[in-house]
Amino acid sequence: MKRIVKYTAIDPYYSDVTQTYIGADSDEIDSIQYETEKFMCEGHSNINNIYKLKVIKDEINIKN
Repeated sequence: MKRIVKYTAIDPYYSDVTQTYIGADSDEIDSIQYETEKFMCEGHSNINNIYKLKVIKDEINIKN
């Protein structure tokens, strides 16, 4: 399973980022995304103060 998220910087100190999360299930992807966003917003109260998030692709609900 894969999720692609685009982070558009609100704060001019930061750059735009597109991140791909890959995991075995939605819980693993959620956990990886949470840990990544926690690292990305270090020194800020939350990620929404720095970036505007947009999910580009989310393969979680696609059945093979």
